[in-house]
Amino acid sequence: MDLSTALVQLAQSGPHGGAAALDLLLVLATAGAVALLFARLKLPSVPGYLIAGAIIGPSAVGLIRDADAVASLGQLSTVILLFLIGLHLDMSRVRTGMLSIVGVSTAATLAMALFAWPAAYVFTGSATSALAVAMAMSIAATAVPLKTLEERREMNSAHGRLAFGFTLFQDLLAVMMLASLPLVALWAGVAVEAPDPGLIIRKGALAIAGMIGLVLIGRVLLPRLLSQAGRVGGEVLIVVSAAVALGAAVFTALLGFSPELGAFLAGFLLAGTPFRFQVAGQLVPLRDLFLAVLFTIVGMSVPILTVMGGWWILLLALIALGVVKVLGVTVVSWALGATPRVGLLAAVTLAPAGEFTLVMLAQSRQAGVLNDTQVGYATAVVGLSLIAAPLILKAGHAVRFLDRAPAAPWIRSSMLGASAPALASSEAEAGQRPFRAIVAGFGPVGRAVADLLARDGVDVTVIEMNPKTVQKQTSLGRRIVYGDASNPSVLESAGLECADAVVLTLPDDEVVLRSCTMIRAHNPGVFIAVRTGALSLGLRAMQLGADHAVVEEMVTAEAMSRQVLDKVRLRRHGEDVGPKLYEYGELHR
Repeated sequence: MDLSTALVQLAQSGPHGGAAALDLLLVLATAGAVALLFARLKLPSVPGYLIAGAIIGPSAVGLIRDADAVASLGQLSTVILLFLIGLHLDMSRVRTGMLSIVGVSTAATLAMALFAWPAAYVFTGSATSALAVAMAMSIAATAVPLKTLEERREMNSAHGRLAFGFTLFQDLLAVMMLASLPLVALWAGVAVEAPDPGLIIRKGALAIAGMIGLVLIGRVLLPRLLSQAGRVGGEVLIVVSAAVALGAAVFTALLGFSPELGAFLAGFLLAGTPFRFQVAGQLVPLRDLFLAVLFTIVGMSVPILTVMGGWWILLLALIALGVVKVLGVTVVSWALGATPRVGLLAAVTLAPAGEFTLVMLAQSRQAGVLNDTQVGYATAVVGLSLIAAPLILKAGHAVRFLDRAPAAPWIRSSMLGASAPALASSEAEAGQRPFRAIVAGFGPVGRAVADLLARDGVDVTVIEMNPKTVQKQTSLGRRIVYGDASNPSVLESAGLECADAVVLTLPDDEVVLRSCTMIRAHNPGVFIAVRTGALSLGLRAMQLGADHAVVEEMVTAEAMSRQVLDKVRLRRHGEDVGPKLYEYGELHR
């Protein structure tokens, strides 16, 4: 059943089904229209989704009068989004200087929350509400800063590594903040009746035991389950992964925690398996869809007329947010070993609030800590911070007086100033950088190519879809990644950005053609060699970016003609020719 058929059936299923389909259509259509406008203005699409929601929400045009009608869809979007955030927690990218980055993330987050608390109190007039807002606003966006660093090719710079590591560990801190919201609600006095201390202890012990059990089960059973799904192939791996995310969300909800916590934890556990890159790449379109739906639905909670009437409140709150976040990250980074310049560039990258902020605001309203007006103003500030992000980034890069400012005198040495490109360039200048190649497919052809390249001194990374092969070759010390070669996340994990050559030995011509397009788009200068089944497909691959194509029917014709000619010559001279199976290397001995 295709999507159009499903929507028609949904619309015909009665008043409730038709209303749900119409609401979803309005959400997606408005979000798409505003995102196109923001793209023309060269602005991030995320704040556009918030504005789209505010426009069609009950406080403005009123195309969707009941925001609760799409609330379940918003919660599902939140669960999927947090699952993907957990899935992208790649600890290996910040292994160098990890302790320093953890220290900066923890100290800066606490400092920003403490400084923002009294500022938020001025706007809310309540200590508990101000605390919830301060915790939410101290969390930086994830998608926007990482996309900015990738577009500017600064992911491996000193400030890029610091910003990436900051978002990674701050996501873990945000999960802890989410878990603390019931305590904030208890302090706010929103509990209906006084809790029984004994009952709290018993429930707490049961919840902690359940979370520990979930982690242990995930560590032991999840790799085996995904391995079985990977052997089946197709869409089974993505279906199983989504089921794991939703199952973990339901389980943590039963334990008394938020379902978002379970989804995040499931993604974090899956990030430790070899299947993370394949799953992440397959879910990227789904992530973008749910991101649009989530932010649009969140935007419906913004009382746009009230917020526009209090524009000065938004302006002051936005300035306070920018000052607290930029100063907090810069000062803490400098105090723990980064140069002032690196700290400032990381700070302006992390200035906007983002996904976790909106999740925490929604959870705070659900817990009774924040009211609708407070959440509306705070959501509007998040959207404005995302819109202002490019301006803050340009201002930070324009500041030059910190270029020669030294690091903190009490820090003798720190990895926070290390830059991966500088290391790579020094190796290249010394002639020590090896030639790097990616071989996609580890069947007979891929194995032969990889072995020949390795014997010639080439640094080879293999991409393979067979879980058994990946497990075996990993145990033998070969660098190998599980996944599809047309998956951008898999290619990135295999090192496409710094690869010199990519050899596609896959027998699937469709995958080869998709991979050519993807590889050429992400690394325009890399050499691409492909294997195709027919001459027309080889020509098509070269049109899509391949530099060299080996056509199976032509190679087979040449090899078979030579082998048959040798046999015929022997038979003509009366020599006995027995059965012979030619293997790789037979013609080269």
